[in-house]
Amino acid sequence: MASIYESPGQQVQLTGSQTSPSFQPGTAFDPSRQMLQQSERDLGAFAQFSDTLTKFITDKAKEKNEQEMQLGIADIVNGDLTPSADAYAKYQQDVAVLKTGAEEDTHIGNTLSEQGSLEVGQQFKANSKAVSGWRAYGRAVGSAKMVASNAQGFMAAWMTTKDPILQTRDGRMISPAEAASSTNPEDIQAALAMGQQELIRQSGIQGINPMIIAEHLAPTLQAVRGQMFSNTLTAAVAKQKRTAISDEQGEVRGAFSNPDLTTDEMFDGFQTSVSNFVVNGDMGRGEASDLATKEILATIKTMPPIQAREMLNRLSGVRKIANDPNSITLGLAYGSDFDETLAAIDGQEEDYNQKIDREKDKAIETAVTLLKAARLDPNTDPAQLKQQTSIVMDMLSQAAKEGNKEALRLQTEFLAEPTNVDYRLYHQYRAGIDQGKRPSDTQIEADVAAGRLTTEMGRELK
Repeated sequence: MASIYESPGQQVQLTGSQTSPSFQPGTAFDPSRQMLQQSERDLGAFAQFSDTLTKFITDKAKEKNEQEMQLGIADIVNGDLTPSADAYAKYQQDVAVLKTGAEEDTHIGNTLSEQGSLEVGQQFKANSKAVSGWRAYGRAVGSAKMVASNAQGFMAAWMTTKDPILQTRDGRMISPAEAASSTNPEDIQAALAMGQQELIRQSGIQGINPMIIAEHLAPTLQAVRGQMFSNTLTAAVAKQKRTAISDEQGEVRGAFSNPDLTTDEMFDGFQTSVSNFVVNGDMGRGEASDLATKEILATIKTMPPIQAREMLNRLSGVRKIANDPNSITLGLAYGSDFDETLAAIDGQEEDYNQKIDREKDKAIETAVTLLKAARLDPNTDPAQLKQQTSIVMDMLSQAAKEGNKEALRLQTEFLAEPTNVDYRLYHQYRAGIDQGKRPSDTQIEADVAAGRLTTEMGRELK
């Protein structure tokens, strides 16, 4: 018999035991012979096709036990054993033969029933090995598809199992959940492989023809394992980074809780923290510097006022960049953060925040006033006016997000205006009116409708 499966390693043939727990081969009606005779010749090929995995696994593993059966199926599911083109073509041909035989026997049974021999017709179909074989084939395909549809949920639940059942290369026993939390690809793959074996064991598909498994189950399981491996490894790496960053934040606070640190010691501590954030937390150097400074200042805030003020003063002189005597200091690089920390030290954080809010409100008020004045000035360059409007809108948007109600009102007011308002046209109309050359109401209404004038401008000009 030709090889059914081709493998880069061991070659196996799909032959062996004639007992099948999935479905039995049979014979189909041959219209060229006497009615009700079953054609053993036509279904002889299917008998070979429908053979079970027993001999297949026995030849491969040399043992008849459940574990080896699962490993044999795993070889098919993993793609280590794949059907040859000839084997797959023969498989399709055998399925077609079985289907044809089942349809013909069913037709004969129905014909007998319609001619008045109901019991004979039903019995004929019940005794037809082609009909029962086709039904068994359908159940086998359905079972494989059911396992495939349940694979994603089963494997996801499996990777949360906390029983230590996996042995690592160094001899430790870990659980699938621990493997999922690690960044070791081998541990993750081993956990997924064991989960797949458990899925196969619980599903009871060991006796299904390997061609059915290769066609209806293997592609899905391979895709599920590949996607889960990628997702699990990515999540584990991200978790490791978060853990490393959290651990280093604790280290920073611990190191800078000592009020007697000198400026040089602060410099060394700061540089060490930045490097750890970069290496272990996979952060950019600028982001790492920001986070280290934030944690140091937060630690200083918790100290008694006198000690905190002295530490803040020393920290302000620490250079931001190592091996660069001309580097900017932390006090200059993070001036506003230092000011906020100083205000907190003095117990004036609330006053400081209110002062900042008042300054923001004043800046917004000034910007809006200047924008409105520029709009009323006929000499304002349109490009300059557009840029000035964009700046003001950005200020209003940021302030609105911070809860400033007046900024939100002004933002809404500006957004309600047409985007193509022509202020020069408005000024030309104003100048014309001053000279006794008033535009018609129809023209004004047309400009308002086109968005060249706001509704308010239109009412004013009319």
